[in-house]
Amino acid sequence: MPETNFERLVLLLGLCAIAALGYLVARGDRHHPRPSAASTAVSTPAAATTRADTTVTSTSTEQRQSTRPAPIARLVLAATRGDCWVVVRSRSARGRVVFAGTITRGTRRRFAGARLWLRFGAAGNLTGRLDGATIALPPGSPTILATAAGIRVLALR
Repeated sequence: MPETNFERLVLLLGLCAIAALGYLVARGDRHHPRPSAASTAVSTPAAATTRADTTVTSTSTEQRQSTRPAPIARLVLAATRGDCWVVVRSRSARGRVVFAGTITRGTRRRFAGARLWLRFGAAGNLTGRLDGATIALPPGSPTILATAAGIRVLALR
């Protein structure tokens, strides 16, 4: 331990200098972020059009700009010819389960989302409308992806 007032003052000033340097280093990293994988991945025009929900970070202006959100698909499934078991997930086959159950004859279910992943037990028993337009569901037990642009058959069983 320092014995004189002068030694105590030097120690205190040294500790303050170390704290100030630590603060400046931490503050400097926040104001000059390193490019991340997300910001470099969307730097090309082709990559920017593939992800609608990507946030682009500008390292020079420190402002965040969001691209347009993906349009919402509005899907109505009606059991007109019989019952049909259905699983609806948000975004993908591993997404959040929106609905899992049977749509019984004479009933309908409404779903909305940017990407709806659906698996059917007997799709031939259903009629579908996507954003007001009638869609043809493949017979059997298909797996489809519904977006505002239309449906895409992923698997037939």
